[in-house]
Amino acid sequence: MRATLPSIYLVKRITTYILTLATLNHLALPVAVAAITVPLPHSYSSPVIITELQTGAAAASDEFVEIANVSQDPVDITGWQIRYQNAATASGSSLLGTVVADDGSATILLPGGYYVFHTGLPLPPETASQVYSTKLSSTDKAVGLFAPDPQTCQMTVRDAIAWGVSMLGEGRSVPAVGAGDKHIQRYVDAAGSYIDSDDNAHDVSIQKSTKDTTEPMLSAGATPGLLNTLNLPDEATPATGSASQFSPLEIDGCSLPQEEDDPGLVPPDEEPPAVVEDQPTDETASGRVAPTANKGLKSPQLTELLPNPGKPRTDAADEFVELYNSNEAQFDLSGFAIAAGTGKTKKKYAFPQGAILPGKSFKAYFSADTHLTLSNTEGLVQLLDPFGNVISSTDVYSAAKDDQAWALAKGVWQWTTKPTPGSANHVVAPVAKTTAKKGGSTSIKSASLASKNTAATAAISSQNASEEEQKPGLHIGVLALVGVFALLYGAYEYRSDVANKIHQFRIHRTARREARQGLKGR
Repeated sequence: MRATLPSIYLVKRITTYILTLATLNHLALPVAVAAITVPLPHSYSSPVIITELQTGAAAASDEFVEIANVSQDPVDITGWQIRYQNAATASGSSLLGTVVADDGSATILLPGGYYVFHTGLPLPPETASQVYSTKLSSTDKAVGLFAPDPQTCQMTVRDAIAWGVSMLGEGRSVPAVGAGDKHIQRYVDAAGSYIDSDDNAHDVSIQKSTKDTTEPMLSAGATPGLLNTLNLPDEATPATGSASQFSPLEIDGCSLPQEEDDPGLVPPDEEPPAVVEDQPTDETASGRVAPTANKGLKSPQLTELLPNPGKPRTDAADEFVELYNSNEAQFDLSGFAIAAGTGKTKKKYAFPQGAILPGKSFKAYFSADTHLTLSNTEGLVQLLDPFGNVISSTDVYSAAKDDQAWALAKGVWQWTTKPTPGSANHVVAPVAKTTAKKGGSTSIKSASLASKNTAATAAISSQNASEEEQKPGLHIGVLALVGVFALLYGAYEYRSDVANKIHQFRIHRTARREARQGLKGR
């Protein structure tokens, strides 16, 4: 007959069973019953662990491996496996058994409950179990508890016990004892809780399997399906625990769950509301209006900007960029940014945390707050998401006139003389100046301008003449000196020619004199 269980264990099993039934059936239990539950003193690395095993006893078929739920919650162990590996095997493992219900339903292991893989042993009636063919030998080896992980499509080890020279258990292996079959039990503490420090040499006891005269198919002291009675020795000291090195296994037919792509921001499917007026036909119609101060949502849109506010307003304070939120819900602009400019000259304004764009609304952001400078020529503005992606952009504009806004209306970016910061765009096209209508005025202005130019030219000429008169002339002595030097330089350069000329002059003069004297003598 089996030994009588400790009274504290009976209390624990009965209380746990009642609490589990209450949980599963939504029963309301008195507080007094819940208060007598024995707490678990350990922090287990797995909710289900190996608590006892036997490689053989009276006959070759006397084998079992016992696992227990040491958590406080029911555990679905459907598909869990016991596998073993001999110490001499470098890789891989062999299957001992898999938890599969006959009717294909899930197998739920209640808190404090046991499940036993065995070769035909008598077990307590409430113990879930399955029978397998003899496979375990007494040689050094490791036994591992594997659980399926659908997130990785692998069977991964949850607990392992190794003895002898095998290194696949948790922490240190249990030193083998004697020859023949082995009986291994996990220690319990005084409260009836299993010890699990992830160090086999500390957590379990190994003994040579000895025939039990009352239960000829079990080793003496074996308790499959019941709480172990072997207390942890006082002198036992755990070493640093470590996980088992059993290799994970691929699950046949399993496919990894497909990650859903984050749709991010949905492109808007509607145009912002806007009003477009026909181009005015007279000068008085060109009135101006002064500017006033995340998943599944449609992205905001750039709808209007004012690059060149007229005086007395300034670029530093009154330029603005307008956004429109087409969603019913507000849009969080935290981390988004407005970029102004092209190429390397881009400047950005990053929205602060908590910046909100209300639903179905326009909102203008002025340069006084953003410190953005919009170009007056060849400008461009973009809206960037927190990752720097362009989610909205204006068309490139050319020359920006005073107080003319670059606005989006009916899908087209165009100039309007009626800026509307913070509200639906109202396009009033700039007035085109015509020569026929303004010819007289233009002629008068031209004549006036010509007259002014003539007067200015005359004034300039008079001023130049006056300045010429006021300039002092060169001294006469300087000019004479320059002339003398010029004559001397010429005489030096042409000295030979001058000498010849003088010589010829003398000859001619002598000849003329002689000729005159000859005439007088006649």
